[in-house]
Amino acid sequence: MHVLFLTFHLPAPDEPGAARPWAELELMQELGWQVTVVTASAHYLTGSIRHRVRGPWKRTRKDGTTIIRTWSPRDYRRSSWRRLACYLGYSVIAAVAGLTARRVDAVFVGTDPPFVTPAASLLALLHRAALVVDERDVYPDTALAVGLKPSRLLVALLSGWNGLLRRQTKSVITVSPGLKELLLSRGADPQCTFVIPNYFPSSEASADHVRSNATRPGDAVTVIYAGSLGRATHVSTCIDAAELLVRSGSKNVRFVFLGAGERRQAYANDCQARGLDNVTFPGAIPRDQMERAFADADIALHSFSSHPYWRRALSSKIFEYMSYGLPVVFSGEGDIADLLRESDAGLSSPPEDAERLAQTTRRLVDDADLRSAMGQRGRRYVSEMFSRARARATLARAFGLEDSEFVAGAARLPTGRGTTSGHQPTEYY
Repeated sequence: MHVLFLTFHLPAPDEPGAARPWAELELMQELGWQVTVVTASAHYLTGSIRHRVRGPWKRTRKDGTTIIRTWSPRDYRRSSWRRLACYLGYSVIAAVAGLTARRVDAVFVGTDPPFVTPAASLLALLHRAALVVDERDVYPDTALAVGLKPSRLLVALLSGWNGLLRRQTKSVITVSPGLKELLLSRGADPQCTFVIPNYFPSSEASADHVRSNATRPGDAVTVIYAGSLGRATHVSTCIDAAELLVRSGSKNVRFVFLGAGERRQAYANDCQARGLDNVTFPGAIPRDQMERAFADADIALHSFSSHPYWRRALSSKIFEYMSYGLPVVFSGEGDIADLLRESDAGLSSPPEDAERLAQTTRRLVDDADLRSAMGQRGRRYVSEMFSRARARATLARAFGLEDSEFVAGAARLPTGRGTTSGHQPTEYY
């Protein structure tokens, strides 16, 4: 099996950013497939150019995989126009570079940005290959959810194109049960629509690191957020909650926002203007350094806006938080709130409600035993409910194959029954 993999971003473990594209590449390697990746040279979070490209693209080999990196403008996130130009440029170059691959059996494409899917569709036709789409974000819904205001014509074109694309695909993969439900409501084939959550465990987090934050008498309680500081997340609610906690006398709590994005500096300036010395923005750090950052934290934080689309999101950071034994405070509704309720690993509050978020955060700040219990339950839940073998087997089925190693060892895998909540567990694969 030779897979041509189109993904705009492919951050390695020693870089900050989403783990999904790299994890998908590793799963394909574990299945023994030949993979050719076409990805952008610009880092999608920071806009920096780590891999310099002379000409339209540069071809390298890593661990038996061919990686083609396309030319990108530096600091493409500085403006919407630069971002649009970068996305369109990547899509065009990827279409041409993808033609250089030989004997392709399947084209696999991630949907962010949406402009790359026409390139993938064309390449699948020219290579006479199957097309598998990883709908990490559903368009135009994501664009509307982050506050963009595309014209009705553009919304209609995106919706129409994605409908046509799904009819061409061999299968569609998405990231949460909620998004699968959305895709099915728009005509996706239930037999060809799969869920692979944004969590690909390779090994358990160090127990020493996980519980190193259990008791630190006299120290401030640290609340950590790790992820993008852009349009998708509603960090302003978190900042408002931090201010409410300080103003109400909770002096022993500090907030750390790890990540990059176009709103990071604006958030930092806002906190400085408010005199919130307990809120810091250290920037993005590589994924392989996150263990130490989580070890220094006591509570993990996430927040979405009230837009209905985010009820279907299941962010990778939630799984990372839980796997490291951190109790989670979430401002939002939907799949994440349901997961925390089912696992009893955190607390939720309504979206964009800073007062309620401050109250739920204070509850964990003031109760070390509750933090420890929720953290342990969360870690146990993800170990019971999620596995790399299940993710690999689902990926193989999406391409019309079976993972023989998974089939042989299926009886030894945890079933997820008997979860801490006592309720019927959600089916994530």
